[in-house]
Amino acid sequence: IEARHAMLATRSDRGSNEWGVAASATRDRKAILASDPHVTLPSPSLFWGTHLTVTGAQPIDVAGSIIPGVPGVLIGFTSRVAWALTNANYDQTDVFAVTVTPGTNGAPGTVQRNGQPVTIERVTERIQNDVGATTEVTLERVPGLGFIIPTIQGGRVVPRTDPTALVLRWTGNDPSHELQAIFGMIRAQDARGARDALSAWGGPSLNWTIVDSGGNVAYSTQSSVPIRMPGARTWNPMTNPTGTLPCFVLPGDGTADWMGSIPAAMLPQGETSAERPFIANANNDQAGYNLDNNPLNDPVFLTCFHDPGFRLQRILTRLGEVSGRATPDDMEAIQGDHRVEFGGRLRPFLAAAMTALAEERTRPGSHPDLTAVASATSARAPRLEDAARRIAMWSLQSPAGVEHEGSEAERTDSIATTLFHLWAYKAVELTFADEGRALGAGVGGLIPLLWILEHPMEAATHNPATGQSVLFDNLDTEMVNESRDAVLVTALDQALTEFERTAGGADFNTWTWGRFHTVTFSTLLTGLGAAQTIPGMSEPTYAGRGYPRHGGFYVVDASFPRSFTNLSYAAGPGHRLVVEMDPAGPRARIALPGGQSIDPDSAFQRDGAALWRVNRSHPIPFRETDVLAAATSRATFMP
Repeated sequence: IEARHAMLATRSDRGSNEWGVAASATRDRKAILASDPHVTLPSPSLFWGTHLTVTGAQPIDVAGSIIPGVPGVLIGFTSRVAWALTNANYDQTDVFAVTVTPGTNGAPGTVQRNGQPVTIERVTERIQNDVGATTEVTLERVPGLGFIIPTIQGGRVVPRTDPTALVLRWTGNDPSHELQAIFGMIRAQDARGARDALSAWGGPSLNWTIVDSGGNVAYSTQSSVPIRMPGARTWNPMTNPTGTLPCFVLPGDGTADWMGSIPAAMLPQGETSAERPFIANANNDQAGYNLDNNPLNDPVFLTCFHDPGFRLQRILTRLGEVSGRATPDDMEAIQGDHRVEFGGRLRPFLAAAMTALAEERTRPGSHPDLTAVASATSARAPRLEDAARRIAMWSLQSPAGVEHEGSEAERTDSIATTLFHLWAYKAVELTFADEGRALGAGVGGLIPLLWILEHPMEAATHNPATGQSVLFDNLDTEMVNESRDAVLVTALDQALTEFERTAGGADFNTWTWGRFHTVTFSTLLTGLGAAQTIPGMSEPTYAGRGYPRHGGFYVVDASFPRSFTNLSYAAGPGHRLVVEMDPAGPRARIALPGGQSIDPDSAFQRDGAALWRVNRSHPIPFRETDVLAAATSRATFMP
């Protein structure tokens, strides 16, 4: 559990990509589906390839990816339809604050709900593990609201002593019919039929993109999303910033409860058209409800948070470039896209700061906010200017700079990629770390940094006297009022100095991205350790340091570096799947970050990684004759 938590904690690029291209926009006039769900990258891989064939009165013939132990095929295809999913990020969970009045003589306590005391129920769960031992857990439930979040000490639930408690309500605790939806899609004859089958889906909110052998594309976000009472929706960014919002802790007194679910017709859905022959999703805001920074002034409340949209922007740009002649090869190329669009938005502020610094050096006093910075960095000025010039000249592509991406132009981009990511991480630290220390909590990040740079007057932290956000001022230096430009220049200076000392060395020309930005598929299986880890000892060039990889912040081929001090990554595409829906039979290809066996001595334990790491794939045989032709062994199980 601790190992799993450590892996999940590294994920800074949660989400996935999917898109469907209608037949009218493809070269061969056959619809194409592309899917790459972003997950942690363990060994064995989280997703597992499968092909399920059932004969009889209700035959099934479906292939795709599963999570072992979960029934059905989550992402896959039949001869008629193919489907993919990403996280829709709808808010299906609320946390309520309640005050518990203790019971007497051992009786359970009560909470006030709608002006009346409600008795807390005690629920005992007995959980048996795989060696026969049983753990007994007693939880408290507030009727009509949810379970009180328990206190856990030493790995065990202990009795609650605080009269103030938090209650969790989640739609997943209510009955729903996900398997009915999955098998309905498997048996569907076309994209609309598959979308209709999703009417039974009430579980986690997902974006479903479906294509069919007739060339059509359909989209749905069917799920159970609660309607909140008005008492849960009083927040307003301008007039009532301390009001209630489902993304905050809500009052549990009955004024902010749920009252049914949003009707399916009010959830985002759609189909392709002649004007828009493709549908794509990358965990973005489906309906644009949050673009005004207010999630409550729309027909329905769906969520407070979406992906910022850089992946979707790049996907749509690439799809537009090939529209009318798209091929499966194009889809695979888009899945491997590693242009850092975020860098194009952030780096102009560094260029402006460096220009101001140069002016301060030639005309002292022209930029008083940079006088101290100019003096402190004078000995390192040529190095600062070289780094800033490399970032300014960067094409925004992020190649590893080694192996198949090792041309001179790619090495140049690779070094700039390293410099940019180091500077950006340090800029976030210098902007927000002092506020985090003062609040005792983590604040800020890359997107908040970009927001206060691009929209200083719209931010609540705007300082009319400077025209900038007060967050740039360091709370720890009372006698100095740091400016935006001072922070951005200092961030570059500190990033270069620290990285040179700890990892990079003095020569920028050795700072190729793939030297630091690597991926390793580590095992969670006790006792197998090095035998399961990929790359292993059979690949001495990479063992112990990982495969060098392109990528970076918010790129399509998800590969978000962990931190300033560890630029490797541990979350990315759990598979890359492309399906062309030929009426004569689906043509599919896939890449898995690992293999199809957990046996470290098997040739299939890590063969997928060899393709995945260079953004290549292998075909998925679907027809029985193709399966038999590709088979290397056969096992028959008798009842």
